[in-house]
Amino acid sequence: MAGKNKNKGLLVSSTFKAFVVVMLALLFIWVVLKINGSYNGDRKGDNKKVTVASNKELKEKETNKKDKEKVEITTTTETSTATDSTKISETSSQSITTTTEAVTETTTKKISTGEYENRGVSWSFKRNKDHTPVMGYDEGVDIRSFNAYYIGDTSKKVVYLTFDEGYENGYTSKILDILSANKVRATFFVTKAYVDAPNGYKYVARMKREGHYVGNHTATHPDTVKLTDEELINELQSTKEAMEEKSGFKMDMFYRPPMGRFSERTLHIADSLGYTTIFWSMAYRDWDTENQPGKEAAFNHVVENVHPGSIILLHAVSKSNTEALDDIIKELKAMGYSFKSLYDLPK
Repeated sequence: MAGKNKNKGLLVSSTFKAFVVVMLALLFIWVVLKINGSYNGDRKGDNKKVTVASNKELKEKETNKKDKEKVEITTTTETSTATDSTKISETSSQSITTTTEAVTETTTKKISTGEYENRGVSWSFKRNKDHTPVMGYDEGVDIRSFNAYYIGDTSKKVVYLTFDEGYENGYTSKILDILSANKVRATFFVTKAYVDAPNGYKYVARMKREGHYVGNHTATHPDTVKLTDEELINELQSTKEAMEEKSGFKMDMFYRPPMGRFSERTLHIADSLGYTTIFWSMAYRDWDTENQPGKEAAFNHVVENVHPGSIILLHAVSKSNTEALDDIIKELKAMGYSFKSLYDLPK
């Protein structure tokens, strides 16, 4: 009985040991499988991550490729545009250069004065009281070749009335009233100083509104023979610009040289700028405001010296001229003279 129990105990112990071994083996296998499974799972996850990463990289590469293409396209376009712009710029530059050269050439050709003398001449003429056209002293300068006049149509009893306006002396308004009342048009030669003075541009505007003509008497009334080409051009241009800007009216392209001083060179410059130079065949010392001859003397001077084609010069600063003007106009009309515009001068 004891032996049987001992064998039985040994059997149980062996079975238990075997069981434990089996269990441990299974546990080992389970652990191994678990570890292997986890490893495989991690590999799958990593593969998944790699796939996602790869896809992302592919997308980025694709995007980068597209962006690169866009950049290349943009760059190409910009390069093309830049090239076109350069072409346009070059073309424009060529056009501008060509135009500038053309203008410069034209201007130089028109204003070039090297071939013209600058010997100064003071305009004068020989009076007569037999009412025949006077002789002008041009001292050898053919003024007509420079589009200049001192006398008009001598075949008819016509006169051309002009006033010089170096500055305002309080008589312009009255002169305009008289001209309007007698239905006579005149030409006023203004300086820039006159235009810039208080009310000067207003008088200029009134002259134009009432049908008169306004010509150029330079900016500062200088001896133009002593000026450089550029200075004379500026004298004329600045006066024209000031008048047109302030009065709102265009200047009539007539030019009267200050003090009657001129040379071939100055006449050529005025002609090149489009001006007709206007001298005179009748004038007297009426500009001296401190030594006025009086109404009767002013009247007699004009009436006694008038002739067919007279270009009459009167200074608007003269009290004597203003007082005599109405009688002068009426008397000339009674003598059979009509008043013409400088635009009517014979060509």
